[in-house]
Amino acid sequence: MPGEYLSSKSPYSLILNKDSTFSYRYKFEFAYKYSSGTWNKTGKNKIILNSYIKERRLPLKIYESGNNEENKSNVNFLSVNVDISDADKKYYWCEIFINDALYEKINCDSLSSISITPPINSVFFGLTADERIPGRFLDTLYTDKFFPKSNSANKLKADISYIDSLFNYRVFNNEVLKMTRKGLNFYNYQSSEWQSLPKRIK
Repeated sequence: MPGEYLSSKSPYSLILNKDSTFSYRYKFEFAYKYSSGTWNKTGKNKIILNSYIKERRLPLKIYESGNNEENKSNVNFLSVNVDISDADKKYYWCEIFINDALYEKINCDSLSSISITPPINSVFFGLTADERIPGRFLDTLYTDKFFPKSNSANKLKADISYIDSLFNYRVFNNEVLKMTRKGLNFYNYQSSEWQSLPKRIK
């Protein structure tokens, strides 16, 4: 079972190490994915992959001041801080989701004060890059969802922890691959079909 599974005709590669660890790579033009974790054999012709990282959520902390009775318009005010260096913030965008719908997409260097008219029953954020960072331009990381105690006339301060290694990470969670005489077959969820990776013969 241990060995390299790849093909010049496929953008995928998988290395199964003898110590039951694996490394996965996908590279096609600017699109890129990677993963690492552990593998084990199950049954006669299957293996299971489990990544070390189980989810790609960015840590989020939100502080709320509560309902402001002096705010007669009931508008909410939101400020967001992403712990990216000031020099790099211009390359990143923050997607703001209010009540499970995309409310606005704002450059990360312009998040100090945002007025939100509708009541906020829930809020979460997505973080992506622009075309100047092509690989991350094709990927978005999300935070957990936050439910404020007051949904109007509120002031919210959000702190998002930026974790660079989560970008382009591919999570395998008990994912089954089928063994064949020539290599491994895995299910490609993007194309909704099984794909084959032959084992490299040294």
